[in-house]
Amino acid sequence: MTSSRSSIRSSRSSDGSKTLSNSNSNNSTPNVPNFPKQEPSVNEDDFQCHEDISNLENDLDQPVPGWPKLALLMAQTPDFASFARFRDLNIKSLLYYQAELRSLKIELHKLEWRDYRLSGKKDERHHYRQRADFLAESQDDAGNPGPQWALVLRMRSLLKEYSK
Repeated sequence: MTSSRSSIRSSRSSDGSKTLSNSNSNNSTPNVPNFPKQEPSVNEDDFQCHEDISNLENDLDQPVPGWPKLALLMAQTPDFASFARFRDLNIKSLLYYQAELRSLKIELHKLEWRDYRLSGKKDERHHYRQRADFLAESQDDAGNPGPQWALVLRMRSLLKEYSK
């Protein structure tokens, strides 16, 4: 443990915050043309009073310090790019999709049996199980898609999102 402590040194920056650095590590800044140079922190008031501010505003290779400069660094050096994957939230979302799709599957199954049982041979609903075109063209009294087809459309939309 002593050797690991001796390889890490503490330094203080001008604002008094403490920074740890590994004295055994090499400088990892790549030698890339047009790589943004490491500059000391710039006070925003000083930056706004800079005499060449109009030139900087028109120079697309001189981003504003902060997120814009970080974005340029990541674009020019992809190895530095780091993004949160939110894996736990993606998994939760998939689980919610599954639960919702399962519920729609049960509801569709019940509608299929209801339409089959309650319709006579001359009723269009009797043919839904054999002819998808009848089902797709079905409408309720208000001219909206029939209940079974509306459910299929809702399920299709969820499946598309789930499958992404």
